[in-house]
Amino acid sequence: MLKAYLEKNNLEFSLENGERWLFEIRPREPLTYSQHVVYSGWRRAVFMLAECQEGNLNSWRVYQEKTAARPETKEYMRLLYLHEQRLQADDMARATVKFSMRVDSDFLIYLETSGKYDLDEVVPSDVVGYFTQEKFAGRKPEGSTAA
Repeated sequence: MLKAYLEKNNLEFSLENGERWLFEIRPREPLTYSQHVVYSGWRRAVFMLAECQEGNLNSWRVYQEKTAARPETKEYMRLLYLHEQRLQADDMARATVKFSMRVDSDFLIYLETSGKYDLDEVVPSDVVGYFTQEKFAGRKPEGSTAA
């Protein structure tokens, strides 16, 4: 898609041209979760291509659009600490632990607001409760033929 856009507009790749293309393909608000995932993948590709073009693509990176607000309660901080300790005990690489902490933090927030302060107390119904929140309503993978 990006290549077709560049060829159609007789452009060479640059970060600026990639960002223009991203602006054109961004779905209208509100984005479904699947639309966000697809768009984020394209956005990541543009940033990686730009870094490669500059000769700076030498490690795994996350290109954040925004940083979510996180609670600073002692209960949430304890959940974060315990989760990080568990990941490290599993001998995960430092970068994997860092990435997992970012991805898992929303679930940890859910646990904290649900009054669960110990990871050993998490049961399957907690996971179900997390995924049945309103923010996940109507979530369906793009391209799925399921009814």
